Amino acid sequence: MRGVLFTIDAMIALLIVAATVPLVISFYTSADPSNQALSSEADSTIGTLSELTVRNVLKEPVIHDLYNQSIISDSDLDRPVMDIIIEMWASNDTANLTRAQNITKSLLGTVVPSNYQLALSLENETFYNTGGFALQTSAVGRRVASGFMKGRSSSGYIASVFLTSIGGRSANSYYYFGGFVGEGNISVYMNNIPNGSTITSLYMELDVGSNFTFLVNNQNCGTYNITTGLFNATINSSCISFIQPGAQNTFNFTFNTNVTTNYIGGGYMRVSYTTNQLLPIDMNTTRVAFPGINGIINYFDSFYANGNISTMELRMHFVNNYTTFVNVGNTTIFVSAGNASGANATVTNAQLLALLNYTNLSMKTVPLRIGLAVSNQTQLGDGNADVILITDTSGSMNYNFTCDSGCPNGVTRNCTNPSLYNLSTSRISLAKCLDTDFVDIILNNTGNRVGLVAFSTDATDYVDLTSNATLLHDSINSYSSSGSTCISCAINEAYSILLAHNDTGRKRFVVTMTDGVANVRAVNTCNDLYSETYNNITFAGSGTGQIFTRNSTSWNPFALPSSNTI
Repeated sequence: MRGVLFTIDAMIALLIVAATVPLVISFYTSADPSNQALSSEADSTIGTLSELTVRNVLKEPVIHDLYNQSIISDSDLDRPVMDIIIEMWASNDTANLTRAQNITKSLLGTVVPSNYQLALSLENETFYNTGGFALQTSAVGRRVASGFMKGRSSSGYIASVFLTSIGGRSANSYYYFGGFVGEGNISVYMNNIPNGSTITSLYMELDVGSNFTFLVNNQNCGTYNITTGLFNATINSSCISFIQPGAQNTFNFTFNTNVTTNYIGGGYMRVSYTTNQLLPIDMNTTRVAFPGINGIINYFDSFYANGNISTMELRMHFVNNYTTFVNVGNTTIFVSAGNASGANATVTNAQLLALLNYTNLSMKTVPLRIGLAVSNQTQLGDGNADVILITDTSGSMNYNFTCDSGCPNGVTRNCTNPSLYNLSTSRISLAKCLDTDFVDIILNNTGNRVGLVAFSTDATDYVDLTSNATLLHDSINSYSSSGSTCISCAINEAYSILLAHNDTGRKRFVVTMTDGVANVRAVNTCNDLYSETYNNITFAGSGTGQIFTRNSTSWNPFALPSSNTI
């Protein structure tokens, strides 16, 4: 159960002439079910004093002694206990005030847990207090009655009972890794451990990429080796002494391997403690604390707003030379070129309102993405891959994304245009941007090489295997769309490039990007030499792109499926 502070405010209105008044309960609480439960308990507690009669508790030692001394008489037996307490307080007599305190202590001690701290006030005068005062109120219960005021025989009074704190309550603070956090050394922050708490344990359960050294507030807590499956561990007890209640605590995961394995792919970290605080969590605000990533910023997570979003704001600090972006859902809300000296970024509520539909984000799990859109990243590790990237540059790549064939031409957009992923963008514009990103990713690892093949009616536009990112970028930017679609031409060219670099021990890959089905083949005639057999059906193609199947003696036209029927 979350720490929650509740207040019991029993209010007896200022009524001079009325002998009897109705009982009124006005109760305010948050939507938190645990808070509602505590509020119900608070209301029940004040009800104990205002509804129990003296006769009900006559066997209680403190009540029984007062009855034997005739301080409480037979005429008082059917009166509420609250009336007796208030009457004694109103008498302005020191002995009666002590008796009222003793009654309160005796009766509340039987219905309220001993580790709760309570204060009972009348007319803003606290006459019973187990220790401490409420710092804020999250629930109010009211009773309306009449009859007493200090120094007068008949008037109104106000009584308040406050739960101020609780001793020895066990609680936890969590940091959740909701997605992928990497790639590099990771820092996370926790600032919700109440001041004065006693830390009892630190536990983590993670999907982590490689061995790491764990630090708490820059103090080394050991190195942890990763085997198969989820990593989980209770961190050694000496380490928890480094955690500082009431302050921001920093937890570092330092990796010593290739940056590609420096990540946390999900899980959580839990700090357990005991505390005497019952302050409620702010239910009206959701805060997403970004982790620190010392390496390549590659962050996938999400957030959930438990209510209707009214305002949002983004604040970030980052240090890098590359373009940094933040996406909420499928909308880019922040892009910056970055700089080596660091940058502080704020996106205001007004700016976010112009970009996002808050209604669509409310009460939903919303993807959150932070990453780098780089043109020439720092080399990160050793690679041995040769990759040929094939790109369709046929005439249909001029189309937009609204249909399969005969579409309107799309809008030419560059890679930083916020509308790049709009359906109105031309296919070739998006393809060139994706090609550029692909090249940068592969060349992140020193030793990798990339070759390019662009195809339409044929595949004569190609770049040999290289690690020269500038050459590759320039070649991609020069792509234009026209002609037919000869996928086999491109695959043959890619094969030839890889065959010419048949280096032992290197891994070889071919990646093809196209928007449709081939309509031209690499050879102009249908013959058995270039045919293929699949499920006992033999296929070949003509120079015009028509596909033929062969029966026992002849070739026959084959109806080519479209992308709508495949």
